[in-house]
Amino acid sequence: MTSKSWTILFCSHNGRRRGGIRLTVPMLVTLLLASFCLLYFPGKAVVTSVIKAVNIHALEKLERENESLRAQVVRFDRQIVLLDTKFDSMLDESQMFRQIAGLPQLEDEVLAVGVGGTMTRFDDDLLEFDSRLARRISDQEQDIDELLRQSGLVKISVQDALTRVTEVSRRWSHLPMLTPTSGYISSTFGRRMHPLFRQMHYHTGLDFSTPSGEPIFAPANGKVVHSAKSQGLGLSVVLDHDFGIKTVYGHCSKLAVETGQEVRRGDIIGYVGRSGITTGPHLHYEVHVNGRPANPYKYLLDLFPERL
Repeated sequence: MTSKSWTILFCSHNGRRRGGIRLTVPMLVTLLLASFCLLYFPGKAVVTSVIKAVNIHALEKLERENESLRAQVVRFDRQIVLLDTKFDSMLDESQMFRQIAGLPQLEDEVLAVGVGGTMTRFDDDLLEFDSRLARRISDQEQDIDELLRQSGLVKISVQDALTRVTEVSRRWSHLPMLTPTSGYISSTFGRRMHPLFRQMHYHTGLDFSTPSGEPIFAPANGKVVHSAKSQGLGLSVVLDHDFGIKTVYGHCSKLAVETGQEVRRGDIIGYVGRSGITTGPHLHYEVHVNGRPANPYKYLLDLFPERL
């Protein structure tokens, strides 16, 4: 069986034959393979070189970006240290406010502000490229998260302290801690002989002996709930200081306030006199706590500053 073959003839323009090449199948296959090899391997080398150049450029860009990221991480480290220092100062102030407000100090276990959750996940690409940088960024995120939680706790703590201080300040402003008039104490709180009826009775206040017309001062902030004549006490004033505390002022010569009026510590509410049942000009002063008479003597803190 004869194998197939092809002849390639070369002719000039005038038609005269110049020669030819006879190609068999094996020769043609060999020629095609040689042509493929001549084109494929140089082409592959060129494509590989281009891809490598692109990868090198991308790697250089990524390295520059990571270098910038490392610089930012260093700056964040410094800022975190600064924030931590400021937080310590804020915590000290918070503890001081709590002490002033009479609140217990925040303990270390409370300040830890513990939380639960899943394991920290790293950026996979960054972890593969630079594991130390990935873990450093993760540590920064945890530090910032802890500072945010602790600062939130301290904020609440300061708010509690301020609320308590405000309440304590309001209580102090409504505590009848000043002597309501001048003079000296002529009769104390407790059992005594009545100066007119000559019988033993319970004296529910203090008597301040002082000339008629001496001003009577509100010993604390409050509201006038009575300003009129009453049996036994004559012209009298009653102040409600909230927190269950009321004060009574009797035997006035003149009243300087009206019922429903708000007064502040140091305001003049009346003047000393001898109205009602009395032997002479003086101020009868009472302090009532939750509806029961209390000894006003222990409230005269301006006379006894060591009690403050």
